[in-house]
Amino acid sequence: MKQGVLTSIDLNFSNQSSIEKTASISAVAAEHAFDFKGTLYPPDAVQGDLSGSITIADSGLQTLLDNFTITELSLSQDSKSKKIKYKLQDNLSLDLESIIVLLRSNFSL
Repeated sequence: MKQGVLTSIDLNFSNQSSIEKTASISAVAAEHAFDFKGTLYPPDAVQGDLSGSITIADSGLQTLLDNFTITELSLSQDSKSKKIKYKLQDNLSLDLESIIVLLRSNFSL
């Protein structure tokens, strides 16, 4: 599970051709963001794996992102630190994208 300390959150809500909610979360990887019991202790700690949900120590942000799933996870490193970027999408739009409607008819004129 990728763990880090939160640096930014970007939320996007679109009502154009389809209703879609996405979020991007950036974090600095931190091996000591969790205590020995696995409990998040910094208020800006974050963890999550691809195709799973994200866990954020801040309860307000956690409530906001409860219905989101991680769709992309990328790691990068510069000279100072290792960075984690999570891209999330809301569960409803993911479900709607995966539904295929098949119609068959024996109706003829």
